[in-house]
Amino acid sequence: MTEELKTARPCRLTDPEGVYLLLDAALPRVYAGLLRGGEWLALESSAEPAAEGLFDAVERGLNRAAITLEGVAGYLFCEGPGSILGMRIASMAIRTWRGYHPGRPVPCLAYRNLELLGTALLESGRTPPFGVLSDARRGHWNFLEINAKGDPAPLRRVPDEQVETAVIPLWRPDEAPIARPPARDVSSIPYDLAPAAPWFYRHPLLRTVAEPEPLVLGAPEYRKWPGRL
Repeated sequence: MTEELKTARPCRLTDPEGVYLLLDAALPRVYAGLLRGGEWLALESSAEPAAEGLFDAVERGLNRAAITLEGVAGYLFCEGPGSILGMRIASMAIRTWRGYHPGRPVPCLAYRNLELLGTALLESGRTPPFGVLSDARRGHWNFLEINAKGDPAPLRRVPDEQVETAVIPLWRPDEAPIARPPARDVSSIPYDLAPAAPWFYRHPLLRTVAEPEPLVLGAPEYRKWPGRL
């Protein structure tokens, strides 16, 4: 779903008793977690491709938390930006598993990894303003600015020049693939969900969505077919 169609206001989790299953497959390391009341009942990760690693991580997490899919109160979905394939695999799983709850609606709430990294920097004591980015290829970057008050601006897709001329410190997730380094210094930060459990209750990181869909910033770009060779 494109950013222009996203209308839900950011929110926090408010249910301290419900168990939420989190799927995060936008970056090379995939995560599956069982979250309740600001704590992980289980958090599993895998460096394997999402098609193999994500489902194994979910199975390990459910076993560790001693819960079944029928006992899940809702789903948290990382909508990106990142690997479209990984996010579509996670989306397909959630769409399927929501059918395990006949007779009751099971919410799906989406979050964005760059906003989570911005929160990680604030929680670690980093003083804003600063920016968080990841490679969008074709001479562009996914870019999130945290202003001096600690509030995030809308996530955008910006050209190289805007990153190179930014006057604020910039950070990027250390495991995110990068086609070419930016022309200015950018610090890296681990994308680690271990400390993030309480953030979903303290910060408005979530958006209620009808169905989980990968985030698309701007319209797709296609090269024109040159005709005969």
